Amino acid sequence: WHQEVHEFGLNYRLPDVLCALGISQMAKLDGFRKRRQEIHDTYNAAFAGNENLMLPQTTDGAAPAWHLYPLRVEASRRRSIFDELRSRGIGVQVNYIPAYWHPVFEDLGYRRGMCPEAELYYQQEISLPLYPGLTDSEVNTVVDHVLDVVGS
Repeated sequence: WHQEVHEFGLNYRLPDVLCALGISQMAKLDGFRKRRQEIHDTYNAAFAGNENLMLPQTTDGAAPAWHLYPLRVEASRRRSIFDELRSRGIGVQVNYIPAYWHPVFEDLGYRRGMCPEAELYYQQEISLPLYPGLTDSEVNTVVDHVLDVVGS
């Protein structure tokens, strides 16, 4: 549910063997991106027009790789929606905490309330599963459970 950064860390470099693995995965990148877009489009079509949901937006001409599907719900219901989806086996997450909320920034003068739009976004965001190996059946299961939990 919640992750915090308590101290600044180091920027570790990948060892050669992991770089080689990454290079080999580059050949699959277009297929991965295409499948992620298909899942994103399925979620968008299923959730469009539902007044209880706010869908992720894109800028015209952008081609995101969609590592998650950041769905937004009413902030006061987020925890209960999250817990219910988790209890049904849906691997939802909460992401995009405003960076300055992490304890590592407390001594630098950052305080809650400085970026109200970012804070509101975080209070509403639930990430749905989205990865190339997700089957159409699994995507439909996620859709069915989300719609059941949030209502239409």
